[in-house]
Amino acid sequence: MSSVKHVTAPDCGAILELIPDYAFGLTSPDETRFVEANLTACPEALAELEDFRRIQDDMRESVPQVEPSAQFEARLFAAIRLETNSAPAPQTIKPQPVVTPVEAPVPALTLVKEPQAQPAERSQRRPLPFAWLAAGVAVAALLLTNGYWMAQVNGLNERMVRLENDAVIASQESFVLDNSRPLNWSRMTPDEGTGIEAAAFLMWNA
Repeated sequence: MSSVKHVTAPDCGAILELIPDYAFGLTSPDETRFVEANLTACPEALAELEDFRRIQDDMRESVPQVEPSAQFEARLFAAIRLETNSAPAPQTIKPQPVVTPVEAPVPALTLVKEPQAQPAERSQRRPLPFAWLAAGVAVAALLLTNGYWMAQVNGLNERMVRLENDAVIASQESFVLDNSRPLNWSRMTPDEGTGIEAAAFLMWNA
C-alpha cells in the first residue's frame, strides 16, 4: 500500500474510515502512523475509537475465560510425541558410482531425394475474389442501364420528328382561287440539310 502523506489540515473523513480497522489492529504500518499522528485533531474519530475500545472491553468481560484441564494437556502432549515418533527417519543417500556412457556408433546417413511436387496445371483458374465479381456485376448493370436510356432517347427523338412533320402537313391550308386568270403552281421540295421529309405547293394567279 502506498505511503500516506501528512498534510497540515488532516482529512478527518479518511481517519474516521480507518478507525474500525485501527481499533482491531488491522491497519497497515503507514495507516497506523497516519491515524495516530492526526487522531487528536479529529474529535469525531477519537470518539469513534473510544466506542470501539469500550465494545472490546465489554466482549472480554462477557466471555468467561476457561483454563484447560490437566487431561486436555496430557492428551495434547501425547499427540505431539506420537507425531514426532511416527515421522520417518532421514535416509542416508549413498553415492552412486559414476558410469561413463559409451557412445554408440552413428550410422551412415543415406540421402534420399524426395520427388518434387509438380506445379498445378495452368488450366486450373483461381477463383475470383468476391470484390471482383461484385465489380463486374456493377459494370454490367451500368452498361445495360445506359443502353436502355439511349434507346429511350432515340425513340423520343423519332417521335418528335414525326410530330413536327404532321404539324407542318396539317398547317398547310388549301384554298381555291376564283379568278379568270390562269392558275400557276409550283412544288417546293424541302432542303436536304434540314432532314425534314415534307413538301409544299405554292399556287398563284397572275
